[in-house]
Amino acid sequence: MSVVIESLERPTRLKRPTLSVDSLLVVGLAFVALGANLPFWHAALAPRDLGQPSSWRFALLLPVMLVALHVLLFAPFATRRTVRPLLSFAVIASTLAGYFIHAYGVVLDPTMLRNVLATDAREAGELLTPGFAAALAVGVALAALPWLVRVEPQPWQRALLTRSVTLGVALLAGTGALLLAFQDLGSLMRNDRSLRYLITPANVVWSLGAALAGDAHSAAAAPDPAEPVTRALAVNGSTKPVLFVMVVGETARAANFSLNGYARQTNPELEKLDVVYFKDVAACGTSTEVSLPCMFSPSRVAAAPAGAGRRRRRLAR
Repeated sequence: MSVVIESLERPTRLKRPTLSVDSLLVVGLAFVALGANLPFWHAALAPRDLGQPSSWRFALLLPVMLVALHVLLFAPFATRRTVRPLLSFAVIASTLAGYFIHAYGVVLDPTMLRNVLATDAREAGELLTPGFAAALAVGVALAALPWLVRVEPQPWQRALLTRSVTLGVALLAGTGALLLAFQDLGSLMRNDRSLRYLITPANVVWSLGAALAGDAHSAAAAPDPAEPVTRALAVNGSTKPVLFVMVVGETARAANFSLNGYARQTNPELEKLDVVYFKDVAACGTSTEVSLPCMFSPSRVAAAPAGAGRRRRRLAR
């Protein structure tokens, strides 16, 4: 009598890849820096003749500088517990930043990030488009990838040595690439200073920090004393004070106002009213967050947040 014994084997499970903190950080930041900066690549390489060897050298040095920059920016804060949240933040921030840069043609400088912090739910709701939802979905999906990797634990001595090597290599590689491409990069940045704010997620981190620091500085500064109202206006011999109502509209270009001589009819309703159009007007800045508080301040420059809108911009002449 024979007995047949069947062995039941457990199904093989896919093993999660294991990486050290620094390896995961470098791989993740390289993925983000190379894949999420298409607007920057286009703006940096479009004016160049790719048939020239110097253009190919410049195109190969730029990724080295971008990866090194982001490693130096994120590595001081990356630990075994924080590396995956940091990479998830970098992925989502880069995806959304790339969407807004491509869709609206904006640059994420400190003024733009300050506007984001000062906006309300109604204005933000206008940006919740299907394109934004798609970009957010892609960002969330990609942000889950670092969590599929198992982070290798290391003794603190080895982790410190590895981090020192990572920072040293990033510093040497970034500095070397910068020196080799300095002439081309310097000329590019001088011609268009806004290009640095197309580099994501560094633009989000830098601009957000600058906006918060500027707001903290403005909050700590002593405000100008308000000028007391000493008299009221009287109209047509009336002894009662006149109620003055100021209606502030959304940002608009004075050059495109038909009230100002623009060829197209852009102010049909206003032209039906007995309005006075002031043609020589200046504001503290070009954004609502800067110009609106300054408009109601006795000191036009002091009312603007530190580092933003300090230069007067001519809106109409």
